Amino acid sequence: MAHIHHGNCGRDTSYALAQALVPIQSQPGHKICTRQQLRAVSAPFVLHTLCHSEATILAMRIAVTGAGGFLGFHVVHALLAAGHDVRALIHQRALTCACEQVRIQDIAALSAQHFAGCDALIHAAAFHGKDSVDAARMEHVNVAGTRAVLAAAIAAGVQRIVHVSTMGTCTPRADRGEACETDFVAITPRTTIYVRTKLAAEQMALAAEGAQVVVVNPSALVGAGDTTPSVTGRRIIEVLQGKRPRVHEGPVNHAPVLDVAAGILLALQCGVPRQRYLLGGANLDEAAFLALVCDAAKLPVPAAPKGSIIERLLRRRNPIPGNLRIQDAKAQSELGYAKSPLAAAFSAAVVDFRARGVAP
Repeated sequence: MAHIHHGNCGRDTSYALAQALVPIQSQPGHKICTRQQLRAVSAPFVLHTLCHSEATILAMRIAVTGAGGFLGFHVVHALLAAGHDVRALIHQRALTCACEQVRIQDIAALSAQHFAGCDALIHAAAFHGKDSVDAARMEHVNVAGTRAVLAAAIAAGVQRIVHVSTMGTCTPRADRGEACETDFVAITPRTTIYVRTKLAAEQMALAAEGAQVVVVNPSALVGAGDTTPSVTGRRIIEVLQGKRPRVHEGPVNHAPVLDVAAGILLALQCGVPRQRYLLGGANLDEAAFLALVCDAAKLPVPAAPKGSIIERLLRRRNPIPGNLRIQDAKAQSELGYAKSPLAAAFSAAVVDFRARGVAP
């Protein structure tokens, strides 16, 4: 059963998707748009106009790059629960769900054939590595890969694209305030290669012609299924090991991965082309982050490490400079993006890490 779109573009259904990933049942009087009907429309199909008019059910074939990743995995499940056909493009991690899966070796070598017959694309593939050893791979996957994906999808006639970027292209602001969609991070010698490449990819997506492209900027994701794990996941694991992880000196926004996956569906359905949408949760300082992890794990907060005077002086440089504070009012008001309690997401992450034996 396909997802139902109401006049508020899913404000009442995004929370249900994020919490349970269950199909939304149809109701009398709803218009059904099948994939074949969508492709029969001669003019470019503007999904967001339908979201703000009559209730509509959209059943589409949607390609997802990075489908085996932490976020991509949840996006695929949300799409399937909403009644869409999914073509999952995966690099390593195979999915257990019932969808078409295409294994790819090099994202920068994708062609129109990979997106043939698809109505929409969610481009979630990216690589986040260390500047010292992974610079070339980040450039290849995040920049060359995005260039190839956009060109191939547009050549295949894909009408609607959601490009998944990061909040790191918006924040930190020079005044240390909460960043919004009109903010672009200032590139300095301290800017990581990951942020540099994601910003280049995002600007490429916003400038793309031939399809309706919407950009989403998720914050730090928390929840089950973080198998790599992510930077946030590694910090949670360190706390479970009794350590105090290295964090930013200022607050960082964290969001339940299920909320962000539901937000990406809303952006696909209702997002305005060439617009950015921050998808966040709450801005957490170190104390709040540690409290959420330790509450979920039923552990005491790890004590700050002790050492010699020299070690304590050197440790003053240990926090990562800056902060990653954002506000996502635009996604809430325009998309109906809804946020669930972060405590549940941290509990899901802790349970999952322990169940897989990667943390005590």
